[in-house]
Amino acid sequence: GHATTFTAGLLVNSGAAVKVAADGDVEHATNTDEIPVIGITEDSKPGTAPVKVIVNGYYKNTAYSFTPGNAVWLGTGGAITDVKPTATQVVQIGIAVTADTIYINVNRVA
Repeated sequence: GHATTFTAGLLVNSGAAVKVAADGDVEHATNTDEIPVIGITEDSKPGTAPVKVIVNGYYKNTAYSFTPGNAVWLGTGGAITDVKPTATQVVQIGIAVTADTIYINVNRVA
């Protein structure tokens, strides 16, 4: 996928959905936050370290177990889920193309 390098504002986990904070650093996004998701981190990094964020394209994570063709959503604390949340901020992260690969195309639904 298309990745851009940001600075981690805090510890960010691999495969987490992140947002750009007011200082320009990235932090975990959550479905109760109004700041838009920018993408998914490629790997875990401590605060102040450079981290690659996939902003569009394919991302594979062997920990995933999604149903191909289903939408994947922003959960809490940067988690990616295939269960559409009922939170105030509903963000579709993308679509599962295989059980462990998603196509990232962030779209805020509500």
